[in-house]
Amino acid sequence: MGWQSVHHPDFLPEVLARWTSAIAQGKPFEMEFPLRGKDGLFCDFLTRIVPLKDSGGRVVRWFGTNTDISGLKRTEARLAVQAEEIRKLNEDLEEKIAKRTGQLAAANQELEAFSYSVSHDLRAPLRHIAGFSKILINEFAPGMAGEAREHLERIQTAVVRMGLLVTGLLGLAKLGRQSLKLSRTDLNEVVDQVISILEPECEGRQVEWQIARLPALDCDPILMAHVFQNLLGNALKYTRGRAGTVIEVDSILQSGKPAIIFVRDNGVGFNMRYAERLFGVFQRMHTVSEFEGTGVGLATVQRIIQKHGGMIWAEAEVDHGATFYFALERTEHIGAPAKATAVS
Repeated sequence: MGWQSVHHPDFLPEVLARWTSAIAQGKPFEMEFPLRGKDGLFCDFLTRIVPLKDSGGRVVRWFGTNTDISGLKRTEARLAVQAEEIRKLNEDLEEKIAKRTGQLAAANQELEAFSYSVSHDLRAPLRHIAGFSKILINEFAPGMAGEAREHLERIQTAVVRMGLLVTGLLGLAKLGRQSLKLSRTDLNEVVDQVISILEPECEGRQVEWQIARLPALDCDPILMAHVFQNLLGNALKYTRGRAGTVIEVDSILQSGKPAIIFVRDNGVGFNMRYAERLFGVFQRMHTVSEFEGTGVGLATVQRIIQKHGGMIWAEAEVDHGATFYFALERTEHIGAPAKATAVS
């Protein structure tokens, strides 16, 4: 038995068959199998044996090596176990992500449905309050005390404001369910249309529009018009009282990066410490007595930009104007120079 005694009995028949075939054909022999060591334990070895032939092609001897690969086998086994553990962890993680995503989507749908329902149901009582308070003012005001008339006027003002808030909430809720209708859009055409809509707000004011040539983008043109109507409308509002209003619309273009569009004004600006409040619903930088508004507009703008997969941010300084930037793809926040330039 000699050399066969160190072979594991389960592998010996195959070793003998393959070794006999190699000898008969004069071809190399290579195989992994366990061999018994001096301690009686089996270790994995890789055996390679090649025939050495003479000029006539006859095998004159065999030359080979035995390499202990038991450590390598243990490492491979350990890595296989780790790979399986990682695979299971990934499966668990994907399952948890899918579950959380489903829960988040359901929660968002419920929130949007709730917002829509509440906003819609508020309209009827608001109409009643507005109607009856108007009747009181029109028909009974002459006989009322001055203080009573003032209270009714405050009610009317509050109802109007509440109506605007409800309209804003309805728009925000509707936006969550609205699908994007993307098309190649000339932003200059969108901006021109919005400026024409805002023209009545410019009456009696000196407004300088500095509109650069903007890039065409793949976006929903109706929603993009809503974005510019909010941003340009805010620029007009917060520059009210300036001797000369300057509103600039331009872009920052860098090779290989998403186009960044910005709207800049020379208005009252705001403190950057409160910038995180800008895009929250009902969050305002100024009181209603200073500037009218509902605090829903910028939240709606952010939702539209996010639906496009993009982002929006702002830079400002108190009494030195504000600049709103947005890109329809994720990008790093960067500021624009005093005069926007296209960088290639």
